[in-house]
Parts: sequence; structure tokens; C-alpha cells
Amino acid sequence: MNKMIIKGSAIVGLAATYYLYMFFIRVLPSVMTLELMQDLSVGSNGVGLISVAFLVSYASVQIPAGLMIDRYGARRIMLFGMLGCIIGSFAFQAANGIILPILARVLIGICCGAAFVAPMSLVKQWLPKHMFGTAAGMIQFIGCAGAMLSSPASTLVKTLGWRDASLTSTYLAIVLLILFFLFIKENNTNTEASEPSLPIYEAIYAVVSNKRYWQVALIAMTSWSIAGGFAEAWGIHYLSKLQGVSLTHATEQMFWMWIGIAVSSPLAGYWCEHTTNKALPIIFMYVISALALGVLLSGSITHMYLINGLLFTAGISAGGQPVAFSLISDYSPKQTLATAVSFCNVGVIAGGFAIQPLVNYLLSLADTQEYQLHDFQYCFSPIFVVLLLGIIASYKLPNTQA
Repeated sequence: MNKMIIKGSAIVGLAATYYLYMFFIRVLPSVMTLELMQDLSVGSNGVGLISVAFLVSYASVQIPAGLMIDRYGARRIMLFGMLGCIIGSFAFQAANGIILPILARVLIGICCGAAFVAPMSLVKQWLPKHMFGTAAGMIQFIGCAGAMLSSPASTLVKTLGWRDASLTSTYLAIVLLILFFLFIKENNTNTEASEPSLPIYEAIYAVVSNKRYWQVALIAMTSWSIAGGFAEAWGIHYLSKLQGVSLTHATEQMFWMWIGIAVSSPLAGYWCEHTTNKALPIIFMYVISALALGVLLSGSITHMYLINGLLFTAGISAGGQPVAFSLISDYSPKQTLATAVSFCNVGVIAGGFAIQPLVNYLLSLADTQEYQLHDFQYCFSPIFVVLLLGIIASYKLPNTQA
């Protein structure tokens, strides 16, 4: 491994902590719900608005974040992003009502908008093309590690209180700002990177008018169907009902799905880099995951360790996401790479936003205060349709050199 790859890997790894921080600060309000309700004198709807404020603002700035990175570089956008997170986190912990925390979370969501796109842009600059898929998988691996920080975050809130826990996130943002300023570098030495950026409207048109990008975005969207429709929706309640265990135990058990997502992501990226048939990894992961989820939802397996294994296997479908971003790297020139990556990431976010309300609606049709296993089995059925859609979308992927 030459010095350039080592240096590039270190820079990309450091940049990926931006994505890790995004997940940490994303889950923070969810583990301080009761404290926020008591201290700020708000109800569950108010706390829900605080959480939604981040998600909506984060999703809405994906394309603008990509455009700015294409024009001004990842380093500059990362520095401004962390500065905004510092201001937003500090404002959040100082709140005494409902308005300031909502505004603070909007600011944080906007400033975290480049958390995934920025390190992906640096991958293109610093690492060889054949390593893009593996690097994308490793970045997603780091993001999954952030998604599993809910338990440590809960301990932090219980130990320090919600204000000091929020202040800790401010200190973390300050540390990252300093590290990014000192060590994140752009690499514009190659010919492609030195080409001038496109005007905004040309960059947007180049992406949205390309059918290949829509196909890949659809694959990215479907890759997150199990995570968004099961793990982040009513999956924990299903596990609790199936086994007769507490929600706390089921929440800890759900970590196995996140572990499956984390492990499969770099492996899927590596597989994609070493095969000419790009559809093969996607079809394999989707079929295996669908079978595991089907067995899990059948209710025939109740042994804890077997359920853990099924959760792990079901999470493998998320490996389609780094495959999608690897394809984006193949299709996209440097001038529009970040915009194309952000467009693809919108597909991932849209997948979660679309399937969760559908799952909630189907469950609401049960019209009962205590949901039964068959109610959950019915509400999760759209996940299989979405996975099938992803398999169909992957069939027409062109073969490329491994």
C-alpha cells in the first residue's frame, strides 16, 4: 500500500467521523424524551417536532450540500458544517421553551447535510477508483456505529442530565472542527479534479436528466427498506410481542440488525469492485434478507439466538447502498460527483420516509389497543414489495470491468 493510499485512507476515515457525529446527535433527543417533556413543559407532540425538525432539514439540504461541495470543496463545507453544529448544539442545551430547540435542531440538520456526501467526495479525490465501493461501505459502517450509540447516549443523559449531555455534543463538535481544520485536505492534483465546476443549473440538469442516476437512486432507496420499515418503525414492538420480552430487551436485540448492516456494507462494496455483474451482489443480498425477514415474521422462530441471527441476516440488504454509491462513482465525472451522491442519498432518505408512514397506516387499520402478531405481519408486508422493486431495478445494470 503506497503512501498516497495511506494518507487518503486517514483523511477519509477522519472525514467519516462527521457522519458518525451526525448519527450521534440525531439519536440524542430520542433518549432524553421524558427529560425534555418535564423541563421544557411540552408534550409528546412537542418532542416529536424537535426530532422531525432535524430529519426534515437534513433531508432537504442533500442536493444543495452536494452542489456546494462540487463548487467549493468538501473541506470548506465540513468546517462550516461543524461550526453550525457547535452553535446549534449550544443553543439546544440553553433552551427553556419549545421554539429554540426546534430552531436549533433545524440548524443542526442543515449543517449535518454534508455528513455523508463530504467523505464520499474525498474518497474520489484520494483513493483509487477500484476502492470506492469498499470505502463507501466503510463510511456506512461508521454511520451504523453511530446509530448504535443510543445506549451510551442514554447512559450519558441519565448520568449528566439532558443539558450537560447536549453540551457534550457541543464539545465533540469543537474537537471535530479543530481536527478537520488541521488534517482534512483536498486533493486536486489529477486532471479531472482540476476541471472547473459546472454552473448550478447545469450540474442539477446533468444529474436529474440521467436515467442511470434514477435507477441507482431506486436501488439505494430499496436497500434501506428493512432498516426503515422494520428496525426504525415497529420492529422492536414485534420482537417484544413475539418473545414476550420487554421493549428494552427488544431494543438491545435490534442491535443485531444494525450489526448486520454494518458488516455487510464494506463486504458488499468490496464484492461490487471485484465483479463485472453489478446486479449479482444486490440480488443476492435482497433475496437472503427477504428470506430471513420472512422467517422472522412467520412467528415460527422464538429462540433468542435464532432471532438474533435472523435479524443480522435481514440487515444484509442495506449492503445495496454502498453498491449504489459505487455505481454513482462509475457513472459520474468529478464536477458532479457530490451532487450525484447527494441525489442518491435522497433516495435512501426517501425510502425511510415513504415506507414508515405506510407501515404505520397498515398497522392503524387493526383498530385495536393491543396489536397481535398478525397485525405486525400485515403492516410489514410492503417491505417485500420494495425489495422486489430493487431486484427488478438492478437487472438492467450494465456489466463493467471489475
